[in-house]
Amino acid sequence: MQLPLTHYNVFIYIISFLREAIKQSRGELNGEKLTVTFASGLMHLTQKELEASEDSTPYTLLNHFLSSKDFGP
Repeated sequence: MQLPLTHYNVFIYIISFLREAIKQSRGELNGEKLTVTFASGLMHLTQKELEASEDSTPYTLLNHFLSSKDFGP
């Protein structure tokens, strides 16, 4: 709720795009794989930070948005 509207819209657009990529991949991609791939860029984590703490809040948040059935239309 603290994100500026433009940042929020970009985040939703990227998550929607990645979720569509998961749907279209015919099982080759999943939220976990994309979380590892995109978490460093989207959440400003270094690869070392990401590997050290998969239970971190940014990692968990991104994985939730990519895997949750409650998100999207």
